[in-house]
This record gives sequence, structure tokens and C-alpha cells, in this order.
Amino acid sequence: MNCETFASLLSRLWDGELSPGEEEALRLHAASCPRCAQLLAVWEDARDALAHLDDDVQPPETFSQGWRDAVRREAFRAKRMRRRPFLRAVSGLAAAIVLLAGSTALWREGMLPVAYPDGVRVEASAAPDVQEPGLMLARALPEMDETVGTGGPDASYAADEPHAAQEAAAEPASQQRAFIEDFARVCGAVLPWALGALAAALVAGLTARQARRRQTRRKDGSE
Repeated sequence: MNCETFASLLSRLWDGELSPGEEEALRLHAASCPRCAQLLAVWEDARDALAHLDDDVQPPETFSQGWRDAVRREAFRAKRMRRRPFLRAVSGLAAAIVLLAGSTALWREGMLPVAYPDGVRVEASAAPDVQEPGLMLARALPEMDETVGTGGPDASYAADEPHAAQEAAAEPASQQRAFIEDFARVCGAVLPWALGALAAALVAGLTARQARRRQTRRKDGSE
């Protein structure tokens, strides 16, 4: 073993990482090398001094109480972290109930739009203006003449086709509106029960929290 290897093993000896064979080889080299022997002696003296450095030092009572309080605070913080899933679940339920109640109220007030199929909803600008009876009759007579001259029943059937198409297109919209009305009735019936369940869950959570706090205070007082 050379001096360079001795120095590297000496640092591992400080950490207690040497095997019995390596430590024996290190001490045999120190016995034959005055420089390494002096280095080993300095190292052993420093280790002994550090090992007995705090023998005469007594920590104050406030220090002991301080770290105990710190441990209690950390334990309480960990309990709060474990209780957060319950609070998150209650918060999510409350948000869902508020959203449901708000949507139902807006729909009942007519503030939410109803989806119409293409071609069914007629904008106000595209609606026909109110016309005078004489003008309407004058426009209707040529249309009647054209209907009679072009084949009668077939022409009237062709004229009725757009109305039938509009009625068929309006049927899904009416079904959708009926579904929304039924959904609103169900929400109105379920909403009070959901609010009651939410209130009960909040009360139960607060009660359990107060009980845990009282129990923690009793333990602190007994200690």
C-alpha cells in the first residue's frame, strides 16, 4: 500500500466503510510510514474530540419543548393533508349543485337558448311583413290560377311539401324541449335533497374536526 491509497482509505475509515482486511492493511502501512502514522494519529485525536464534544452541554428545557411543539405542528399539518380529499369531494359536490341550480333557474327564466334544426328557426328579419288584405288577395289570385292551370292536386301536393318538411324538422326540437323540461323537473326534485346531503356532510366534517382538535389539546395538556 502506498501513501496515496492510505489517504483515500483514511477518508473511508472516518465513515466506517472499510472492511476488517482493509483497516488492517491501513494500520500496517501506518506502522511502517512515519508520515502516514502521524496523519492517522491526528485523525484519531480529532475523532475522539468530536465524539465527546457535547458531553458537558445540557440543552435547555425550552429547546426540548420547542422541538416537541414542532413535531406536534407537523403531525397536525399531516392530518390536515389527509383530510383534504374529503374537503375536495365536498367542494366538488357543492360546485355541481350550484351549477345545476343556476342552469335550471336560467332555463326557467328563458335565458338559455334552445337548439333548433337548420331551416326551422326563422329570424325576425326574414319573417314576412304584415300586409294589407287587398294586397294579399291580389297576390293570392295569380297563385291560385297557376295552381289550377298546372294540374290541380299534384301542384297543391307539391306546395304542401315544404310545410311537411318544416313540421318534420320541428319535431326533434319539440322532443328536445320536452327532454329539457323533464330534466328540469327532475333537477328541481333532486336539488333539495342534494343540498340537504351537502349540509349534513359539512356539519359532520366540522364536528369531527372539532373533536380531533379537542382530543389533541387534551393530549398536549396531559403531556
